[in-house]
Amino acid sequence: MEESNLVKTLIIADDSTGANASAILLKQLNFQTISLIDYQNARILDHYDAIAISTDSRAVSGNEAYSRVQTVLANVKDAEVMIYNKRIDSTLRGNLGMELNAFKDAFPNKKIAIVPAFPSSGRTCKNGLVYVKDVLLEHTDVAKDPKMPIFTSDAKQLFMKQFQGRIANLYLEAIRSKNRLSKKIRDFYEYHDAIVFDAQTNEDIETIAETLAILDIPIITVDPGVFTFYYTKERQVHR
Repeated sequence: MEESNLVKTLIIADDSTGANASAILLKQLNFQTISLIDYQNARILDHYDAIAISTDSRAVSGNEAYSRVQTVLANVKDAEVMIYNKRIDSTLRGNLGMELNAFKDAFPNKKIAIVPAFPSSGRTCKNGLVYVKDVLLEHTDVAKDPKMPIFTSDAKQLFMKQFQGRIANLYLEAIRSKNRLSKKIRDFYEYHDAIVFDAQTNEDIETIAETLAILDIPIITVDPGVFTFYYTKERQVHR
């Protein structure tokens, strides 16, 4: 197999199901993808365009989740990766903030773009609140998980439980005005480490991805998969 010239993408997920799902999405871009479960020895493989790695860290302690993500990032620090993705659960379970801390510590000059929506699965975000098929996340059966209960639908609050940085919200009215969106992104990233973006449709997500690619701000993508798909697609064009 010849070495590919496509954008090199690294996906770190907190379970193998998520890693596999994100890898499969990128195959739609004709990427050669692979999903790995041995996070301690994970490496970037030359003949693959996207490498998805599961740290199996959703239900472990926050410190352990940080350590596992840190281990992966340390293993790949010298690789030529263009896109780094923290793949999150579509219902925002797990050690969201601690795993982002590992990315932030490894890449202090990168900003963080959080797009929690997955419209085809009924996951949307409006006014910073996450909905599952038009029901607020906190009112769904998922929120009653005895091991990982969720008490709020506010995505920013769920990340801020552990995240050691500043997060802003960017709402739909700005996202659906491209000129406003570019300015808002620049302004917010001047004083914040991360932005949570609203999105109700794939078109919203595609707009966010295209705008960020054109702005060429170094970012870490954080999402259940769709945003990273569109952002990777846009980076193929704006590179």
